[in-house]
Amino acid sequence: MDHACQNSLYDGHENAVIFNRSASRWRTILSQAQNMTEIPKQSLDLTRALGRIPRLPDKITSSSRWLEGFSTWGDSNCSCSVKTKRERKQRLFLTKLHPTSCSISASSNFRVWETKANNGIALLTLGWAYILSASLAERQGLSMEYGPLLASPASSTVLDLGYASPSELRWWKAIITPGLGWSVTGSRLTPWAIAVRNLEIRIGGTAESRQQPPTAQQAACYLSRLCDAYELGSQCSAALAAALTIPLHANTTPLKSAMIELPKPSFTIYYEHSESSRSTPADFHLIDYYMTLSLCPWVLGPSLWSIFWSPHVPCNRVGAWMAPIVDVLEPVIQNDDMELLAKIFSFSSFSSLWLGLMLCGRGTFIRSILPSLTKLRDYPFFRPNVDAAAWTGVAQSFIDHGLSGPAADGTVSRADVWRMRHDFSHLYQDETFFYTPPYGWPPFGRMRAEDVELEIRGHLACLHQWRYMHWTWSFSGSTDTGFSSRGMRTQHPDGESTAAGKESNVQINDGELVRSISQTATEAVFRWSCDQVEKGFGGTIVPRRFGPNEPLENTQTYEPKDMGFIQAWLKAIEA
Repeated sequence: MDHACQNSLYDGHENAVIFNRSASRWRTILSQAQNMTEIPKQSLDLTRALGRIPRLPDKITSSSRWLEGFSTWGDSNCSCSVKTKRERKQRLFLTKLHPTSCSISASSNFRVWETKANNGIALLTLGWAYILSASLAERQGLSMEYGPLLASPASSTVLDLGYASPSELRWWKAIITPGLGWSVTGSRLTPWAIAVRNLEIRIGGTAESRQQPPTAQQAACYLSRLCDAYELGSQCSAALAAALTIPLHANTTPLKSAMIELPKPSFTIYYEHSESSRSTPADFHLIDYYMTLSLCPWVLGPSLWSIFWSPHVPCNRVGAWMAPIVDVLEPVIQNDDMELLAKIFSFSSFSSLWLGLMLCGRGTFIRSILPSLTKLRDYPFFRPNVDAAAWTGVAQSFIDHGLSGPAADGTVSRADVWRMRHDFSHLYQDETFFYTPPYGWPPFGRMRAEDVELEIRGHLACLHQWRYMHWTWSFSGSTDTGFSSRGMRTQHPDGESTAAGKESNVQINDGELVRSISQTATEAVFRWSCDQVEKGFGGTIVPRRFGPNEPLENTQTYEPKDMGFIQAWLKAIEA
C-alpha cells in the first residue's frame, strides 16, 4: 500500500475520538486507583475468574505428562443443519523442566497488608504451591517426599510455631528450607515446583525426620492454623492467586528457571488462639477448578491481556486506543509500583490473578506489558483463545462475539467473515483458520457477499450464534459443563462505571507511534486471511499468497493505486 493510502487508513478524525475515549477511561481508572487505601475486595475473590472452567479430573494415570481435551459448541436456534462445532484440542501440561526460583523482594511492594501487623504472603504462597502439587500427585496415585533440611542464615527472623504438631512443624520447615524442600516421588517436577533461595526467616524447634509429608487437605489445614495464629486474613486468598500464576511464569521462560520475588515476611505479633482451627481455607474447596485454570497458560495469559482490548476499536485504530494506556501505565511500571498497578487493574474480572502476578514481583510477564502495547510484540501467552474466553467468560477478541449478519445492500462485515472462517475452518484445505488471529481487534469495513469464498458463503444468512456446551477430556471421554453458566462479558463495556469519566479533549502527541501500532495490528489481522480476499482488494493491506506453499508476493512490485481508487475503497470500508 502506498503512503497516501496508509495515511488515509491509519489517520483521521476517528483516531481522535478513540484516543480521547481511551484517555478518559484510563485516566479515570488511574485516579480511582490512586485514591484507594487498600486492595479492593473484588481482587481477592478468585471465583470471579472461574466462569465455565472444568474441574481437573480426580483420576489421572501416573505416567501422564499432559492432559488433552476439546470444547463443543452448539446452536440449537439456527435453521442451518450444522448444529454443533468443535474447537481444536488443547493440552494441559502436568510437568515442567525447571523449578521456579523464589526469593524475597527488595522492594517495599505489599510489605504492609491492609491494617495487619503480620505479613505471611510469602509462606502462604509456598504452602499453596505444595498443596496444588500434592493434589495433582494424589490424582495420579503418586506420593510426596521431603528433601534435606538446609540451614537458614542465622540473621533470619525466627517464626514461632509453638502451636504446631510435629508433622506440621516438619512441613513448614520443608516449605521454607533453601532449595527443593519437597517434591513428587521420583524426578518429576510439578508445574508449581519451587526452589527457595532465601526467605530471610527460620522456624524454631526441632523437626523429627521420620515425619511423612501431609496430604493436600492436611497441608491446607496447616495453612489455616498459621492464618489463625497470626491473623493473616485475606492474605491466604492473595497467596493462592500468586501460587496459581507460578506455571504462567514458567511458561514465559520455558528453557530456564523462572524467578519470582515475594514480599518480605513479617511476624511481629503472635495471637495465641487457644483453639486453632482444623478446617481448610474456603478457597481449598474449589481447588479442582483453580488447578485447571493454573495449568492453562493459554487461558490465563489472554484472559489477563483482555484488559487492554476493546470490542469497538477496529484494527486500523488500535494505536489510538493503546497510546493513552501506555501514558498511564509506563511510569507506574518503570517505578516498580506494583501496588498501584494492582489497584489500577482492580476493575478487571481477572484482578485477582493480576494481583497474584504482582505479588511475585516485576518479572518477565509484567515487563512484557509495555512492549506488547507499544510494539504489539506477539507473545504466545496472550494470543486470544476461544476456549479461554468461554472458560473465563471474558471476551478477548471479536471472534468471541456473535455475527451481525448481511446488510440490506447485500454486504457483510469483514469481522463476520473472519469469524466464520474460524468457525468452519475444517472446510478449508489447510489449517490456517484453526487458530484465531494473533490479536483480537476486528478487521474494518464490509465486503460483498459474492466475494466471500464458497466454503462459507452458504452460511452467511444462517446467523450462527454459537454457545459453549461442554469440555471433553480426551483420555476418558468424560464431559464437564464447567463451574458456572455465566455469560460472556468484556473488560470495557460502554456503560461501565469505572470508565465513564468526563469526555476529554487530549491531543495525540506521538502520531507516529499511533500509526505504527495500528499498522502492525491491521497487517497481522489481514495476514491471517490473506489467501481469501475480495475482488480488487488483493495486496492492499498485505501481499497475498498464490498457494499454500508459495512465497508471499513482494509488496514493492505493486503499482501505486490512483487516488480515485483509494477514496472509493475507503468510502466503502468506512461505510
